[in-house]
Amino acid sequence: MDRLKKVYLDGDFTREEYLAEKQSIEIEQNTLENKIAELSTDNKEIEITLEYLLDLIARINSLYESSRIDTKRKILKLVFSNFWLNGQNLSYEIKKPFDLFVKKADCLLNWA
Repeated sequence: MDRLKKVYLDGDFTREEYLAEKQSIEIEQNTLENKIAELSTDNKEIEITLEYLLDLIARINSLYESSRIDTKRKILKLVFSNFWLNGQNLSYEIKKPFDLFVKKADCLLNWA
């Protein structure tokens, strides 16, 4: 805006050109401010979701053990994407983001 004023005062822009450019800059500033506000809100939502996820992970064993069969099935579908038998061993794939917690736990156990 300061450069725009300088250009206008130097006589390089007409008043109409100055006002049009000023309006364009103000619209762009408002758009950017709205985007910043939107991103800040998204961060709060992500933070709430992460808190919920961490709470769920911390309580998942007790939730599973105290639940009825249909709730247990929902918990398994939430955490695991696939089960299969590998000989006599049960194998599985863990869904994101739960896989990150398992990898982190394995890393910490191996490090200790």
